[in-house]
Formats: sequence, structure tokens, C-alpha cells
Amino acid sequence: MIEDPLAAQRDSLTLIGGQAVMMRTVDRYGFNTFTKDADFAITPELVSDAPNIEQVLKDAGFESRNRDRPGLWGRNPITTPDGRTVYTEQLDLNCP
Repeated sequence: MIEDPLAAQRDSLTLIGGQAVMMRTVDRYGFNTFTKDADFAITPELVSDAPNIEQVLKDAGFESRNRDRPGLWGRNPITTPDGRTVYTEQLDLNCP
């Protein structure tokens, strides 16, 4: 999902959450389930100035999912019958 857009920032990102567990256990259990989001922890000291993470995500079609929480991104929005916007792809960037 996001490997290509954030490849230049790879050293500053650590996969956490459900995706990390699944990637570590798929060989052991022989199957892989899925989650609809990816969670990354950001190490601020390792983030490079270029490319700018926000711009890279926008260029890849992601948009902010919540203006009050700048680390929440989504792509492929869908409007639910009750008027909410949900995303088929979600990315959570967590920074200390």
C-alpha cells in the first residue's frame, strides 16, 4: 500500500500494530489475515527534509482523515449512507 510513496523515509518508519504481527507470523502459521490500515511509528530524528512526507502522501492520492489529528491519512474515500466518509486504505503515522 504505502511502500513506494514512503520509500525515501523508510529509515524513519517502524511498522507497528496488526500489520507488524501478521508479517512476523505468516511463515509460522501459513496464512495471513488483513487489517484495513497500516500503523507506523515515526522517529523524528531520522526523518529527512526531502521528500516531504505530507506531499508524498498527497501525491499518492492520500488525504487527511482528520484535521485535528494530522497523522491520520486515507485513500479511496467512500461516503456511507449516513453521510460519513470512510477510506478503503488507511495509514496512521504516530509520532512521539
